[in-house]
Amino acid sequence: MSLHIQKLQVGYGDQMVLQDFSLDVPAEATFGILGSNGAGKTTLFKTILGHKKPFSGHLQWQGATLAHQQVAYLETHPYFMPYTTAREYLQLCAHQNPNFPIEKWNAIFQLPLQQFAISFSTGMKKKLAILGIIALDKPILLLDEPFNGLDLESVERMYSVLARLQQIGKTILISSHILETLTRSCEKICFLQKGAIQANYDQAAFPELAATLRQQFEQDTESQLDELFD
Repeated sequence: MSLHIQKLQVGYGDQMVLQDFSLDVPAEATFGILGSNGAGKTTLFKTILGHKKPFSGHLQWQGATLAHQQVAYLETHPYFMPYTTAREYLQLCAHQNPNFPIEKWNAIFQLPLQQFAISFSTGMKKKLAILGIIALDKPILLLDEPFNGLDLESVERMYSVLARLQQIGKTILISSHILETLTRSCEKICFLQKGAIQANYDQAAFPELAATLRQQFEQDTESQLDELFD
């Protein structure tokens, strides 16, 4: 069984962002969505979450209509209410998951839970938001640029966390414009461009994907530089 996305048409006003978008993500898998800024990654996630209504198409999970209660979403830039400590934020996220071991999970990222979340640095806010997503205990995790803002140690810890979440049965979709973060964490990657999937790659084809993108971007850049320095 899987997350089944069929023929989504999603846009803003007259501007179409996702055009006839279809995708199957196996259950208990980590799946990458690769694309440049503006490719439609965030729009896709907001549609899956239910925050954006598609013009047409449908989404299913395990053979039934997808419910937004089954999905947890990590935003690129997480927001926290003023005068809420990090511990209070995690307690709120774990409201329906009372056995969530806050202290043990926090030992991984070592956040000062007694401090106000709004006072945290960008990287600390991202780590707190990641812990909050885990505390929600949803079967589907949508992670929009989860590595942005993390320091080197936290990035490496994040790879281990993602692998363990998959092992315990989570279905994870990760969006990124940085290829390496996906090749290290995902079993399959789809390349999204202008709201449509250009190609799908399994792990054996990741080197081909990297070479193709590198060649494309180098050619485009060299052509533009030639015009500048002609």
